[in-house]
Amino acid sequence: MGVGALQVLNEHRLAPPAVGVAVVGRLPFTTMAPRDVTVVRLPARQMGMTAAKMLLERIDGDDQPARTIVLRHVLEPASDSNLAG
Repeated sequence: MGVGALQVLNEHRLAPPAVGVAVVGRLPFTTMAPRDVTVVRLPARQMGMTAAKMLLERIDGDDQPARTIVLRHVLEPASDSNLAG
């Protein structure tokens, strides 16, 4: 979705850092400098392992109410020197 948002902004002749953009996950490809976009990196492997474990617990009869699992993330903010304003 991050790449799609960047493409639409580009179509309207807008781009970071003139417009603040944050993406969750990685930007698989982009022509703009990564320092122009805030990136939130999530632990994909840990998310998958946790989801699989919880699913197997449900299959084995776990009938606890739904619960929230909080995993650590890494926030890589856009460079302050590149922010418009």
